[in-house]
Amino acid sequence: MLRALTRLLRGEGFEVCAHSSAVGFLEAWQPEGTACLVLDVGMPGMDGLDLQRRLLFRGTALPIVFLTGCGDIP
Repeated sequence: MLRALTRLLRGEGFEVCAHSSAVGFLEAWQPEGTACLVLDVGMPGMDGLDLQRRLLFRGTALPIVFLTGCGDIP
């Protein structure tokens, strides 16, 4: 899913920095410039909601689009 979404967004002209984990994002993220996060609610380790809380705790309010591959609709 990460690769497919990365290709889709790049194909639409967006600059994309993809990370397979929240920890990887936090290690690489540079807080300058304009950004929007596309987060999976169910990432391994620290999930998307935990990452959002950690960013807010740091005083960072990035726009976030949450996605999930785990539907709960029968």
